[in-house]
Amino acid sequence: MQKVLVIAGPTATGKTTLAIKLAKKFSGEILSADSRQVYRGLDIGTGKDLPKNSKFLGFRNSGLGFYLISGIRLWGYDLANFKENFSVSNYLKATQKIIKDIKSRKKLLIICGGTGLYIKALLEGGETFSIPPDLPFRKKLSKSSPRELYNVTDFLQVSVPGV
Repeated sequence: MQKVLVIAGPTATGKTTLAIKLAKKFSGEILSADSRQVYRGLDIGTGKDLPKNSKFLGFRNSGLGFYLISGIRLWGYDLANFKENFSVSNYLKATQKIIKDIKSRKKLLIICGGTGLYIKALLEGGETFSIPPDLPFRKKLSKSSPRELYNVTDFLQVSVPGV
């Protein structure tokens, strides 16, 4: 089993700068685990650490790519258009290819970001991440008052013992 380094914390606290230093020292590559940095064009408000004139480099005709920062590959930025629905399931599908490539080249995987759900999904997986949303149920809930939503068991079609 290959080692993985995780750097987690709030926005704009220096995680990426630290990750780059550690990637240089330990021959690593960085995978962003930030649910906002996955969106193309949302650079400033999401705290993407991109030097001026950074180039997005494509990866084996897959639509995936990385930024080269101080000689270190930073993956996981710009995976989706900000007008698209992009879930943790989409993130996992995209990053599986990235992680496989990083590991095949015997690089240290450095997961860096502040979205705990993304980090948990990468490290532990999750059976429910790929379940599609129940749109009729969501529509029904959207018409409900906060008081009705508080007692969500009224909406369930099955009885749950003890709830």
